[in-house]
Formats: sequence, C-alpha cells, structure tokens
Amino acid sequence: MSDSLLFDQIVRRAKLDKGDGDNAYFSTLSSKLEYLTKIVVSGCVACIGDDSSRQRYSLEHKLVRADSLGTWVTCLDEALTGPPSQLVRPGAGHLFKELTQKVAGGDWRVQAAKAMSLAAESVGVSDPYPGKKVALRQMFSTFVTHRNRSRGHGATTPEQCAAACAHLSEVCDLLIANLQLFSIPWAYLHRNVSGKYRVSPLLGDPARFAYLKRQTDAVLPNGVYMYIENPINIPFVFTDSLVTDILVANGKYRDGSIQTLSYTTNDATRRDVSGWKDPPGSLPESETDGLRSLDIVGNTFSNVPDIGHGYIPRPVLQGRVVQELAITDRHPIVSLTGPGGIGKTTLAISTINEIAGTDHPPYGVILWISARDVDLLDSGPKRVSPRAVTEREIAEAAVALLEPGEAKTRGFDPIQYFQQCLLSTPVDDPMLFVFDNFETLEHPADVYSWIDTYVRLPNKVLITTRVRSFRGDYHIDIGGMTDEEANALIEQHAARLGISSLMTDLYRKEVISESGGHPYVIKIFLGDVAKEGVRLTPKRVMAGSGELLRALFERTYNSLSPGAQRVFLLLSSWRVSVPQVGVEAVMLRPNSERFDVSAAIEELIRYSLIERIGTRDEAAFVTVSLAAAQFGKRKLLVSPFRRSVEEERRLLLEFGVGSKRPRDEVAQGVYPRIENLLKSVARDASDNPVALADALPILEYLAERVPKAYHRLAELVLEVDGGAETTSKAKRYLERFVEYCSPEDRSGAWLQLAGLCTESKDVAGEIRALCEAGIATGDDLENLGYIVKRVNRRLVEIKYDAGPLVRTPSVSQMLRMLAEHLEQRRSRLDSDTCSGMGWLHLNVELSQVTRRLARRAARLGLKKDPTNEHCLKLLARLEA
Repeated sequence: MSDSLLFDQIVRRAKLDKGDGDNAYFSTLSSKLEYLTKIVVSGCVACIGDDSSRQRYSLEHKLVRADSLGTWVTCLDEALTGPPSQLVRPGAGHLFKELTQKVAGGDWRVQAAKAMSLAAESVGVSDPYPGKKVALRQMFSTFVTHRNRSRGHGATTPEQCAAACAHLSEVCDLLIANLQLFSIPWAYLHRNVSGKYRVSPLLGDPARFAYLKRQTDAVLPNGVYMYIENPINIPFVFTDSLVTDILVANGKYRDGSIQTLSYTTNDATRRDVSGWKDPPGSLPESETDGLRSLDIVGNTFSNVPDIGHGYIPRPVLQGRVVQELAITDRHPIVSLTGPGGIGKTTLAISTINEIAGTDHPPYGVILWISARDVDLLDSGPKRVSPRAVTEREIAEAAVALLEPGEAKTRGFDPIQYFQQCLLSTPVDDPMLFVFDNFETLEHPADVYSWIDTYVRLPNKVLITTRVRSFRGDYHIDIGGMTDEEANALIEQHAARLGISSLMTDLYRKEVISESGGHPYVIKIFLGDVAKEGVRLTPKRVMAGSGELLRALFERTYNSLSPGAQRVFLLLSSWRVSVPQVGVEAVMLRPNSERFDVSAAIEELIRYSLIERIGTRDEAAFVTVSLAAAQFGKRKLLVSPFRRSVEEERRLLLEFGVGSKRPRDEVAQGVYPRIENLLKSVARDASDNPVALADALPILEYLAERVPKAYHRLAELVLEVDGGAETTSKAKRYLERFVEYCSPEDRSGAWLQLAGLCTESKDVAGEIRALCEAGIATGDDLENLGYIVKRVNRRLVEIKYDAGPLVRTPSVSQMLRMLAEHLEQRRSRLDSDTCSGMGWLHLNVELSQVTRRLARRAARLGLKKDPTNEHCLKLLARLEA
C-alpha cells in the first residue's frame, strides 16, 4: 500500500537522512523498524478480547513497564502463540495467522525474514538465518538481536551500517506494503461536544468510521483506533485530530505515567497509564459474585449471593422493583441505574430474596451472573475478578449452574443453549436472569442487543448498571438515600465503629447533605472519622480520597457525552446551586462550541451525578454532591475543556453565590440571580460597551427562558448604547416582555414602548402602544384618563405631519378599541376623561355615528361636572 499518515512522517525522515550518510540513514532505519514493531505489537495486543482472566490486561501491564524492545516482542509472541491467542476478537484471526504461519518459497514474509537476517549478519550477529520455513513473527525477534548488537551493546562501523541499510529498508517497505494489519482502516477519533466524532484518517479507507460523524450515541474515548467489525482502541499509540505527530509508548514507568516517544522528531512526553496500576493475573472473587451452584432460596432455586451485614432497607425503591419483577407479561428487561456504590447490587439481592420468599414466586429459577470488577469495601475499593465479561462466558456460567445433561455431548454449544433458555425456560416455571455490573462487560451494548433479541416473556432480565449504553429497557433510577435511610445507616455504622458519641444531629445533617445520601461515601467518611477520633469536615475527607472517587465515578464519567462532561466539570468547579438556565446560558458565550446543554444536564441527572431541585425548567436549580464535585475538580486539572470551563465559571459567578439551602432558592425563583448578572454586565459595559455585545447572547437566552428579564434587558441596552439599532432592539425586547408579563406590568411596558416609538419617529407604532397601554390599565381609571389625554394630545401634535399614518386601518382600529374600552366604563369616568373619550371618538373618524358618541360623552361629563370647560368646548364645537 502507499504511504499514509501513520507512516508518512517516519518515511519522510528516512528519505531525508539518507542524504546525510550511512550512519544517519542506518540509525533512522533502525528507528523506523522499531516504530513499525511497536505499531504491530500494539495492534495485535488490542485484538485480544476481554475475559475474566484478564489476559490482554496482563500483556498491556507488561508493555506499560517495558523499557526494552525485547519485552515488546516477547509480548507479541505471547499474544500470538500463548493463552491470549485463544481470545482473539472476531474478524482478527487472519491477522494472527499471517504472523504465525510458517511459509517458504516466494512469499513476501520469507523475503522480509531473509532481509532482516542479512541486516543482522551485516552488524555481526552470528547465524541469524531462520531456515527454509519461517513465521513472520520470528523476524521481529531477529530485529531485537540486531538492535541490541548494533545500538545497545555494539559499536557499528560505517561499513556495517552501509551493508545493513539496504536490507533494513527492504524489511520496512515489505511490512508497510503487505502486512494485513496495515491494510485495515486506522484513524484518530475525537469526540466533539455535540457527541459526534471528528475522524482523522491514519491508514486505509476511513469510510468504516463515517457513521461516527453522524451518530451521537457511540461512547469511545478519544484515541487511535483500527476497525475490525467494530472500532478497536490502540492504547499505546498517540496523536491528535490534526495528526501533527505520532508517538508510541516508550517505557520509563513512574507514578502511573509513562514516556511516549516520537520516532520522527524525538519529542518525548508523559502520558497517564494509571489504568494499568493493578497487578496482572487472576484476582479474588467478588463478595457479590453468585454462588457456583443453585440452592433453595425461599421457594425458588437461585445462586444469588448473600446480602451481607448491615443492609439498610429502602422500602420505596425496593417496592418499585418488586412490583415490576412480579409482572411477567411486560418489560422483559428491567435495569437499575445509578452511580457506583449507590446500592444497586444490594437492592437487587434484597429484592430477589423478597420475591423468592413469597408463597408463589413468579420464577422457578433465578440466575445471578456478575461482571463486577471492583468491590467497594469499608477499607476502600478493591479489584476483583468478574465472573463473566463476554457472551461466551455468560453462557458458560449459565450452563455450569443449570447443568443440562446434553452439556457433555459432542458439539454442545453453550451460547445456543443459553439463547434457548432466554426463549423458553428449560424448567417448569419462568426464569429471571440477573446481570450485575452490566457496564463492565466487554461490549455492553452488543450483549444487551443479544439478550434483547432472545429473551421472551414470562422470562425476564434484571440488569444493574452505572451506564445505559442501550435502549428499550424499563429502567429505574437509583439515587441517594432519603434522610431517614441515611440516618439509619449512620446510626448503624457509627455504632459498629464506636463513634456514636461524635454524631450530633447537626453533624449527621452535614454528612447527609454533603454526601448526597450516597451510602458508600457515608461509610468511607465515617471510617475516616473513626480513624481520627474527631469530627472531620466532609470536604477534607473527600479531598484525600482519590482512589475512592475514581472507583465511584471514573467509569460513569468516561461514558458521558463530551457535552455532559463539560457541564459536570463546570458544576464541579464551583460547587453551589445554580439556575439550570444559567448553566445553559453561559455555554452560549462567543466562540464556544454549540451543543444541547439541556440534554447534557438530563444525562447527568440520569446518571445521578447532579441533582435538580425544582420541577419547572425556568425555576430549576442544579447542584452536585461533594464527592462528585471533588472528583470533577481532579478531572478538570487534565481536561481539554479546562480553559472553556474556567471562562464559563467566571460568567456563572456573575449570577451570585447560591444559598446553602438550595430549596429556599427555588421558592425565590431564578430571576434574582439573573438580576445579579444583568447588574454585573451593566457595570462592565459602562466602561467597555463591547462587554454588552459579548454577553448579549447569554442575556437573550435567559430572557427567552425567563421573559421577565426582557424588561430589564431593554433598559440595559438603552443605558449602554444609543442609536437607531439599539432602539429597535429595545423595542423588540419590550414586545417580548409584554407577551409574557403580568397584567399589572403590561400598561407600563406599553408606555415605555410608546416612548421608544416616539424617539424612532414610528408614529403608527406610538399610537398603537398608547392605545394598548390604555386598554391594559383595566379598571385603573386614573391612569386610563391620563393615557387618553396623552393619545389625544399626540394626535393633535402629529395631525399635520403624519395625518395619513394616523388614518391607516390598523391605527383607526386601535383607537376604536380604546374608545370601546372607555365606553364600557363610562358610568365611572370623571368629567375630564369623558371629554377625552369624546375627542377620541372624533379622532377615530368623522361621521354621524362618532359625532353622536362624542356628544353623548360631553353631556355625560357635564352631568358629572356642569362647569367642566373641556366638555363645554367639545359640545360647543359639535353643535356649531
């Protein structure tokens, strides 16, 4: 194949260095082949699937700590020929076969192996030739020997370099042109805030990744991927969306990070690899792993684990789950969703025990299959071995529990058997299949689709998960404990730890409030209090609990859309209750990437990372618990959103500090906080009018959501800037305010609008606004009389300059409506207003009808005050 972005830079460097002499060219070719070797190893290891024995993890653990190329090639051999080779992902088998198959004759792999042997022989490696038949993987071992001899433990002469260059160049060219691993698509994927991906091609045709540019439901971390049936992440190859350089892992492991090296520029950086901190190999079983055989539980057979000591009942939630599982004619899949440590698993165990204990349980068999990889113990999070993480392991676990007779026959397929169990129970009664920690499966969405395809009622499936990367289930959100439940937990745990005397009522309230009712956070917090023997502030405890925070929130955070991550980081950066509309508005700042902020907030609420207080959107506040906020602050330090979040936080601060009692703010409403922002913008704009232009998109969004703000916004733009454009903008804001404002505010707003129309010489608009103001006064007869006088006076003033405008049908109609409004209240009008009503009739049009109405108005006014000069003048004119 032709050069690509994955190879272009190193190929270009080799061509340039070729002109600098044999030594330089030899060194570059060696680096080029070392780079290709690491790309091959990274790709092959990534093709190993997940399993409960963590075979791929063990290889990656070695690569993270590999300080020599020899370790990389050893990992390649283990992946290709050792136990991990039995776990190759579907569709990748041919890649392994190409590297392990022994070939002879004119095969390109033989040619590459011979060229590598000749290069090794050129630098003094004795007897490097592999034989008549060769597997391509052997060539990489030969290269390690060559490299150690020429660069690690040798002093290669110019003559040796010259002899080796042609052979090394041939090896590189053959690999790039022929290796099937390099014929599949590679790309760097960057998830935009919208949830769609930017695909930067690295190798091959990127069309396979094109769907990611359109869809927003894929959850893939930013990084390098190859496509084999699905995108597969290559964790030890690094670049960016512009592909400015390509770096690979280069050892020097220290404090959870490694060096990454560019073989083109020699640039070196450090990358976080804390995900490979735990030791490799098998781990202990989880405390909530199911029993290895079915036993009698109540009136069913089940392998459900023991619930353990200290379970605090949650009757409302458990009642919902029991009710849903008791119904076997709908919702075949039920999921319990919530953050880590919130109690999903214990709730599921308690629910199953309750159902199994009924006289006639709906299920004859309840299978419990766990994918849990971290136990949240009182001493802290501990890694454990999941029972099953793939479809095959799930099926094999079910077979081991059900022990079908045909399992021992030749050709028995566990997957087909399990599918048949989902379709129609192999026992007399329906079955319930429980999958705990569903999100830790290798491909949760694919496994869900598989289960959803085959399960049939009355069989049902119960899932516990932090992340819902699927649709079609009936989900129940599991949030923090109620105050009553949390108090029961504190009382029980404090008694066990011997710190009951420290737990005053006020301190209990603080612990519950700061933890958000999160049971595991409460337990860890009380454990620290017991260690210190004093009342600790929750903030101090959470600040030093990095491992705990990662265990609770890392997986959920990584599954969030970029937009939800950005909102979460913003709320975590300033942990107060803030108006939801304020969060939505600050994301509209100039030059900010647009995304659906309200959808991001709903996503965070769905995953219980934030809480919304208040039901109406325009009056809702959002807040984040202390533990989640501390985690968010840690993530913010290394987040690419950091700069944007800091700017958005600065804007959010202008809303003012929130109350320590968020529910009190709901009663006050959002507008006082918006008023704070308007005042802040006014202060800034008084010195710098550009500040208003920058803030206007935010203020307009807020006013759209809270229309009361339109009135103040109109005043603000007039205060900061003048001119026809500003007047037009203020008029538009006042019109929007009138659409939503209360009746008592409407008349004043119309009068303000009339004033703006006067300023902009909009005569028709002015008269209309004055008439609307009069009608809006309702029964406020004093203000009504004032407005009628103003209308008549204005009509006289503009009679000669704008007479035709006044006589348009729309203006005449408004005058008529105001006159009718007056007529309906004529018995209560004073004599002056009666005079104004008469003049208004004449201003509508000059006709016998209007003259008669005007005469009646004048006489009515004189009846109330026989000396009223305005009524006398009007009557004299009409009778002249």
